[in-house]
Amino acid sequence: MWVLVGGIGILIKGDSNTLSNLTIDSNINGIEIREGNNNSITDFSIWNTFVDGIYIYQSSNNTFENGIVNVTMGDGIEISSANAASPSSNNLFKDMSITNIDDFKVKVVTTGDGIVINNTLLNVSYASDSGETFSLSGGAGELIRKWYYQAYVNDTNSNIVSNANITSYNYLGLDFSVLVNVSGWIENKQEITEYVNVGGTNYYSEVYVNKDSYYEVGYYLDETKNNLNSFFTLSNEYGYYENKVTGQNFNVSITDLTNALIYYSNNSIGGSSNINSNDGNINIILIPNNYSYVLDNFNLTEGVTRTYSPLWFSFSTTKEKHIASNLTDTINATVVFNVRSCDIKFITYTSNSSNTIYEPGYSCVNNTVTIENLRDIEPAIGSGVLKISYNNLTGLASTIIKLLIGFLALIVLGSTLVGIFIYTKNNFQEVTMLTLMNYFILLLITLFLMIALINYIIITVL
Repeated sequence: MWVLVGGIGILIKGDSNTLSNLTIDSNINGIEIREGNNNSITDFSIWNTFVDGIYIYQSSNNTFENGIVNVTMGDGIEISSANAASPSSNNLFKDMSITNIDDFKVKVVTTGDGIVINNTLLNVSYASDSGETFSLSGGAGELIRKWYYQAYVNDTNSNIVSNANITSYNYLGLDFSVLVNVSGWIENKQEITEYVNVGGTNYYSEVYVNKDSYYEVGYYLDETKNNLNSFFTLSNEYGYYENKVTGQNFNVSITDLTNALIYYSNNSIGGSSNINSNDGNINIILIPNNYSYVLDNFNLTEGVTRTYSPLWFSFSTTKEKHIASNLTDTINATVVFNVRSCDIKFITYTSNSSNTIYEPGYSCVNNTVTIENLRDIEPAIGSGVLKISYNNLTGLASTIIKLLIGFLALIVLGSTLVGIFIYTKNNFQEVTMLTLMNYFILLLITLFLMIALINYIIITVL
C-alpha cells in the first residue's frame, strides 16, 4: 500500500487490525492510532511528515515491526495519554530505524492522570542527540530500550562452561535467565534491556553468570546496539564485577563469602579491611567505569600463586619473609609460610613504615607457620617484614651436626697422623713429643675453624 499526501497517512481507531507493506509519504502524521489496541503494522516506511512519524494516543498493545521513519518536522514517535482509564502502554517498536528527525526521536507525553508505561523499543536505532524526551503532567511515563543479545561462557583455561546460568535484570525485574548449551552459547538470542527511562532518568541493566564450582561474574551494562558476541570467563579462583555504565552507581550484593578480599580497580578495599571478617553476604558500591575482584577464602600462602592477588612475598628465607601489597589500604589477613623447623623462639612483624612492631600469634605444623590475622599489612612500595628466631638445634638435626663434626675430626686427625709419618720417614727423623704437640695444636685450630664455619652456616643460611 502506498499512501501519498494527505492529512494523516494511516489512521486507526479500532482494535486488532493488521497492516503491512506500507509506504507513507508527505503527511501530517505518518501512522496514527487513537484509542486502538492490539493492532499490528509491519514492513513500513514513513517519509517527510510535517508533525510526527508515528502518533499513538490512549492506545495499548500495538506492535510496529520492520519499519523506517525518515525526515519528520516533529517527533519520530510520540506516545500520549490523558486518562488513566485509557493508557498508552505495552506498545512494541521492533527492528526499526529513526533518522533525520527535527525534534525528538521518541516523545512520551502525559496530561491529567494519563499513563504511558512499558513501551519498548527493541532493536530501534537512532542517534543519541535529541533521543528521548518526557512531558509528564501528573501521570506516569516510561520507555524501555532493548537489543538482541547472545553470550558465550568459558573458563580461565579456555574450557567451555556448559550449563552456566546467565541472568539479566532490568529496573523493572527479570529480563531473562537461561543456560548455555554444550557449545558454550545461549541456545537462542535473547532480548536485553539497555535501560528503562522513567520520567527522563535512565536505569541500566545487570547481567550475572553463575556455575557451580566457579565464582560469579557480574556486569552492569550500557548496551547501545545488538550484541551477539558477548563473552564471559569464569574462574574458580576469583569473582569479578564491572560497571560499564557512565553516570550510575550499582549496589552489588555478593553472597556466601568466607574471609574474602574484595578490592576495586583503583586498589582500594571493598567490605572490611579485616579480611577474616568478610563473611556471609557483603554489599559494595560499584561506581561508573570501575570493576572489583573478589578473592574468597583468601590467605597469602608462600609457594601458592593466587590469580589477581594484590599481596605477595617479595623476599623469603627461613629467617625472613617480606610481604608486599599493591592495595591503597592497610589490611589484616592470614599469612602462611615455610620455616626451617617448628622449634621457634619467637616471630616479630615490622610494618613497612615501622610504625607497627609486634609479635603475632602463630601455629606451626610440619615446618609451616600460620598467622591467622596478621595486622597492619600496609600499602607499600617496600614491604612489611616477618623475622623468625629459632631455638638451638635439638634432636635429629643436632645429632647429625655432631656426627658430621666427629667425622670431619677423624678425617683431619687421620690425615695429620699420616702426614707426620710420611714427613718423618722422608726426613729420617724421629717422631718427638714436640712434633706431636705442634700437630695436635694444628688439629685443634682446624677443628675450631670447622665448627665456626658450620655454626655460621646454621645461623645465617639455614
